[in-house]
Amino acid sequence: MLRNYFITAIRNILRNKTFSLINLTGLAAGLACFILIFLWVSDELSYDRFFPNAGRIYCVNFKDDREGKSLTQWRTPPILSKAMKFSSGL
Repeated sequence: MLRNYFITAIRNILRNKTFSLINLTGLAAGLACFILIFLWVSDELSYDRFFPNAGRIYCVNFKDDREGKSLTQWRTPPILSKAMKFSSGL
């Protein structure tokens, strides 16, 4: 029975070459996009997970307003870490 499905599929592909090429190209592009998005999301969710207390890691953003433009960066001055340790009592 499964053999009959394969034979029918191959006959339809050979009979409608242009339509089959468009469908297979779309399927391949869709699968490639899905795999790339999945890998990107997986990488983003696993960021800094190798630390023992990964749930306690926070990102401090730095917002700078210059000449009417707002710039937000994840970089902060190095002295900030010492100030945060001192203020938290660690």
